[in-house]
Amino acid sequence: MKINALLLAGAFLFNASGALAQTSHGVFTSPDFNLTFDISTQPTSLINFESGFQVAVSGTLNGSSTTFDTFDFISSDYFGNGQVGGGFSYNDSFDQYFRGAQLYSGTTAAPTILNGTYTLTSYSNGVTGTLTITGGAGAVPEPATWALMIGGFGMVGATMRRRATQATAIIA
Repeated sequence: MKINALLLAGAFLFNASGALAQTSHGVFTSPDFNLTFDISTQPTSLINFESGFQVAVSGTLNGSSTTFDTFDFISSDYFGNGQVGGGFSYNDSFDQYFRGAQLYSGTTAAPTILNGTYTLTSYSNGVTGTLTITGGAGAVPEPATWALMIGGFGMVGATMRRRATQATAIIA
């Protein structure tokens, strides 16, 4: 009984850390259209360029399922002049480029998608929309955290293995 409770608690703690989640979900809404997509939290890019990276993602566009063959995540300095900022574009179209905050951290070769809510503006017509990214992986535990957890399991095992001592009553 005690072992089952310990295993259940360990499984809960591992899942609560978020280490198993690997997909981010994005929802972009604007007056012109609605777009959703799912992307790996740490995507492997099809193309890395100096100011961003490109991936293929699945999602919906105005409620219809689609695969975006080219979905670009733009860095905070797209044109090298500090004026455009980050954002994204889809279907390799400058008309579908939405600028705002950078949506990933790390390098373009090893990006990590960031959770959050972002206000983005269309580069072509100035229409503003909202992008919300949720899900994604939590922090990966550091080696010291793993060592502490394994040590704790060892101590619990040693405690459970120890024999129970019998109390003896001395009557005088």
